[in-house]
Amino acid sequence: MKEEEKIKILSDKYLGNLPLEQPAADFSDKIMQQLQVTTVDHSYFMYKPLISRRGWAAIFCMLGVFVGYYSIYGDKNITSQEFEWVAIKIQAFLSIAPMRTLPQMSGTFISIMLIFSVMAIIELTILNKIFNYRSSQ
Repeated sequence: MKEEEKIKILSDKYLGNLPLEQPAADFSDKIMQQLQVTTVDHSYFMYKPLISRRGWAAIFCMLGVFVGYYSIYGDKNITSQEFEWVAIKIQAFLSIAPMRTLPQMSGTFISIMLIFSVMAIIELTILNKIFNYRSSQ
């Protein structure tokens, strides 16, 4: 505590005698000109999620395909012990929201819908990139 008081007394003694510095009259103008010239890279401040939209779309598509496949071909037993817990979870989900009441669809129709969905997702991501590129210029 005494050392801090001594330092304070010495600093008051030596710094108290110094005259205050006066900035130049155009100091603020020079600073503002330098700030206006500086360009900021806005991509540095953009939010980038951990999982992209394409990643989430792929996750949901895979989940949808898995649940759809199981709801159509779910009567067959899963023989592998590794996937037994998955079958139990899906059976619990299907008991809450029964999907077996859906009309039967042909394999061709399901394939066409899957291909259309994948193409739509690809097209939307490409259009999104194009619009983002145009809006940033």
